[in-house]
Amino acid sequence: MFYHLYLSLPIKQIKLPLKDELSNILKIDFTILKKSLDARRKGQIKLNITVKAELNDKKLKQLKYICNKITIIHPPPLLEERGTGGEAKPLTTHHSPLIIGTGPSGLFCALRLLDHGVTSTLIEQGNQIEERAKKVQEFWQNGKLDLKSNVQFGEGGAGTFSDGKLTTSKNNLNIEYILKKFQEWGAPEEILYDSKPHIGTDQLQKVIINLRNYLISKGCTIKFNSEATDFVIKDNSIKEIIVNNEDAIPTEIVVLAIGNSSRKLFKLLHKYKVAMQVKNFAVGFRVEHPQKLIDKIQYGKDAGHSALPPADYKLTFNKNNFGIYSFCMCPGGKVIAATSETEKSVTNGMSIFARNSGFANSALVVSVNQEFLSKLDGPKELRGLLFQEILEKKTFELGGNNYFAPAQRLTNYLENKTESSPINCTYNPGIVNQNLNKILPEELNSALKEGIRFFDQKMKGFITQEAVLIGTETRTSSPITIERTKHGNSLNTLNLFPCGEGAGYAGGIMSSALDGIQIADNIAKQHF
Repeated sequence: MFYHLYLSLPIKQIKLPLKDELSNILKIDFTILKKSLDARRKGQIKLNITVKAELNDKKLKQLKYICNKITIIHPPPLLEERGTGGEAKPLTTHHSPLIIGTGPSGLFCALRLLDHGVTSTLIEQGNQIEERAKKVQEFWQNGKLDLKSNVQFGEGGAGTFSDGKLTTSKNNLNIEYILKKFQEWGAPEEILYDSKPHIGTDQLQKVIINLRNYLISKGCTIKFNSEATDFVIKDNSIKEIIVNNEDAIPTEIVVLAIGNSSRKLFKLLHKYKVAMQVKNFAVGFRVEHPQKLIDKIQYGKDAGHSALPPADYKLTFNKNNFGIYSFCMCPGGKVIAATSETEKSVTNGMSIFARNSGFANSALVVSVNQEFLSKLDGPKELRGLLFQEILEKKTFELGGNNYFAPAQRLTNYLENKTESSPINCTYNPGIVNQNLNKILPEELNSALKEGIRFFDQKMKGFITQEAVLIGTETRTSSPITIERTKHGNSLNTLNLFPCGEGAGYAGGIMSSALDGIQIADNIAKQHF
């Protein structure tokens, strides 16, 4: 009979790689189901592990005898196994679904449609990953920006150049489905059991390539360098997608799986009065610390133990209706230039699977709420987007009009002092000493500073001369929500299915993939 075995191992007792350590303790064959780190008590950090093993009565008694710290439980019922691709069905529409965007929501929407036996066409304004990665590197090294293929746009979406986190706050049966697909296409096995799975930008790119090849092998069409530049809308439905201002693609079902930087499309949809609302988001800066410093703060005396990953953190604070929080924390990562527009500068964080840069970074942001947005100029639905553009333009100018980033020590930002001494950080193409207080409105600066001081109370040593602040983080989430019904289609454009992060329904790789799956299920139920 199969059992689940739960163990809690003090870090200090772990001398070998985890699987070897467990083999020494259990002396049986097993499969790791879950691994999490309990670092609430510094100096007494533990790894909590659940494994599955087949045990007869004799082995069960032996196991109880050799280790009294093992909790043995019967496994829960197996989750429903999700489909892996059905036979192609005859369409009840004349045209296959057309998906705009090849980020996680678009790719997993296409994959799930295949589970229903439906092939789709995907269009992407940027390049395939192989060419896209070269253009991103050229931008980081030489400041040469490709407007169609960059950190934000191209195969895989913005998450392609990130930490590759595969976490989500949602509780959904499809989480296991997604993780298994990632593992099937090249991600490390540990993502299936780690409580904070991540694959890094290097592993993620391999997975996306394999997913692309799978979709094509099953009959899907993917058109790169194909930007949706206009729509032909009649009778509250999109009849054609205009690509690259030239080609018209007839369509009956459109999945809008774009990213949160798709401003041209946001403005185009607003022009056509597609139902949308301004949405709260957050802005701020990226902070970078030496990873050893964060490890020491989080792990105490156990810092440096081989069984411990580079430490992360998650911090929150509220002040006068403003939420202040850390966002997209990247242990062992680097800060990257992430713009997709000329004369605008944006930061983000990224790491490879090994997380071995020696530095830790995170966005420190303050929420842009409805009260604040109501004071801004411009069309109500686009005020957040326009505010982002203003901040990014300021940042570009402060950086020297060449995609260098303005930066200063965290201590000097808090004291509103202009930076004078040299600063080192991981950001490329480069940085310029500046006073970041010049970028955000004082109302937001004040709230952000109070939050940072509170963070230092929670993590003693967070405020330090070694911490560098880099500007500016603006694209934390979409500044709009494209409104949809409970069936997933637009409120007033009936065959348009807004999906994922750009539409305002997700934030990150996993939640975007989950939303793509949900939209695919809705489409299959209604149309096929």
